[in-house]
Amino acid sequence: MAGDRADVAYPDGNPYHPEQITQAVDADRYPLTARMVGDLFTADPDADFGHGLRIVLAGVDATARPKV
Repeated sequence: MAGDRADVAYPDGNPYHPEQITQAVDADRYPLTARMVGDLFTADPDADFGHGLRIVLAGVDATARPKV
């Protein structure tokens, strides 16, 4: 797709720095959102991918087995 950023590196590095994003959310007004945003942008993408892949494969395995 034109304009899709998937698999394209940012020329100036990742613009989504956790420190800047967490400061953009009013923690007094939105405490849960402020906490979630920090966790969201500091997550390990490799670990998250591995977890998601295990879930998908477990679902495939559960539905592909012959019913006895």
